[in-house]
Amino acid sequence: MDARYGQGGWAVVWEIDGSICERREALAHYEDAYVEFLRAHPDVLETLVTEARDVWDTAMSNVRSGLDYDVQETHGNHFEDIAVRRAVLRLGETFKGERLIRTRAVDEATGIHLSPGVIPFHRPELVPRRRAQGWFRQGSVEEFYQSTKLLIVEEEALQRADSPERRRGPESRAPAPEPVPSRIAPGAFVTFEGREWVNRGSPGFSGGDRDADCARYDRRLGPTEWRLLWQAAGRLISRTEALAHVENAYVAWLAGNPERLDWLVAVASDVREESDEDAERSGVIRRAVRRLGRDFGGGTVLSVRGPGDEAGFLSPWVLPFHRPQLIVPAPVQGNR
Repeated sequence: MDARYGQGGWAVVWEIDGSICERREALAHYEDAYVEFLRAHPDVLETLVTEARDVWDTAMSNVRSGLDYDVQETHGNHFEDIAVRRAVLRLGETFKGERLIRTRAVDEATGIHLSPGVIPFHRPELVPRRRAQGWFRQGSVEEFYQSTKLLIVEEEALQRADSPERRRGPESRAPAPEPVPSRIAPGAFVTFEGREWVNRGSPGFSGGDRDADCARYDRRLGPTEWRLLWQAAGRLISRTEALAHVENAYVAWLAGNPERLDWLVAVASDVREESDEDAERSGVIRRAVRRLGRDFGGGTVLSVRGPGDEAGFLSPWVLPFHRPQLIVPAPVQGNR
């Protein structure tokens, strides 16, 4: 944003009840929702303060933030753990337990109740009609926080950013956009492994019915007469090559986030997913760890199924791909 609009030319704000607010006011409403939820569910509050010595979200180091929303020591913001601490204090309670509980962890009986994607927002009239879409439930705290968020830009900064001279001139500070890779059109003839094929399209093909779909193509066309391939920058590649790119993405991300890598190898004895396809991705993570000269040394098999799991930051749904120039424009639908 600085490159496009200049420092000071833009800001992220929240529009609440017709007024433009800063993040602190949005977080005050966010925190109030936790207070109201825990007050209305004393059993959840009692279990929380009895079992937990503290809570965390993106990393166990989140406990360093204490009650201060401005202390953000990880790459991603974490507000719900701070909101929970402040809500517990406002309700006259303190943590008395012995373990760290992660908010939003789907396999954590207490933590799942603390997810901002689950906690209901206590003042639904403040949620605008333009509701944000995401991993969170409708009517949740997170929906309120994301739906009220706005990007505002000074008029002069916007005019500079949109001017033809800025877009084309040598004085522009924004880098020239990389060329968009072409997508092989459905119906086009392509060559792979020395044979000519017709592209049937189907971006995002697979998913939960992949085996049934493959069996159907075997029956209709014959097992040697069709292939499931991937496109990278307009070039056809095999599953093995596609997984090599995925593995490189994990290597690049873990190398750039050494604190996450340290935590992973200290806690995990292995990683797991559920389906055969997901199990193949677990192998990708294992190889990435070994390529970085590390090995699992913990005692827990960690699930990486989705963002809500303890090692959910390794989910392919959320891990950034390191070479976006390889992604061709295609109407793929899914959780990513």
